[in-house]
Amino acid sequence: MKRLYVTSLLALLTAGVSAQTNAPAPKPGGPGGFPARGERRAERRAERRADTIKQFDKDGDGKLNEEERKAMTEANRARMEEFRKAREKQFDKDGDGKLNEEERKAMMEEMQKRRPNAGPQFQERMKQFDKDGDGKLNDEERKAMREAHRKAQAQGRPKPPPKGNE
Repeated sequence: MKRLYVTSLLALLTAGVSAQTNAPAPKPGGPGGFPARGERRAERRAERRADTIKQFDKDGDGKLNEEERKAMTEANRARMEEFRKAREKQFDKDGDGKLNEEERKAMMEEMQKRRPNAGPQFQERMKQFDKDGDGKLNDEERKAMREAHRKAQAQGRPKPPPKGNE
C-alpha cells in the first residue's frame, strides 16, 4: 500500500513538472499575460490621440495644424460647457438657470463625495483667485484661475502651492 502511494505521488509530481515545462511562456505585461496598468493607460491614450486626429485632421496629413487645433479646442470647450450646464441643471432646484448659494453648496458637497481630496485644494484656489472676497469666482476670476492652471501644465511642473499657506 505504501509503495502504491509513493508511486502515485511520484507520477503526479512528474506529470505536474511536465505540464509546467510544456506550458507556453508568459506574455509580457501584467499577471496572466494581461497588459500592466501603465501599458493599458498608454494604449488608451494612444487610441484617444488617434481618434482625435481622425476626427479633426481635415487635410489628412496625420497631424493637426493650427486651424485643426483651434477646431479641436473649440469642440472641447463646447463639450465641457455642455457638461457643466448639465451638471448645474441637476442642482438648480428653482429652475432659474443659475445656482444660488444653497444650490452651489449642494453641488460642491456632491462633488466632494466623489473626489474627497479636492475640497481643500478648491478652498485654497478660492482664496488665491477670489479677488473681491465674495466667496465665488466671477468670470474674470475663473478665467485667471484657468490661465494659471494652463501655464502650470504647459511648463510640465506641478502647480505651485497656494499663497498664504506658509
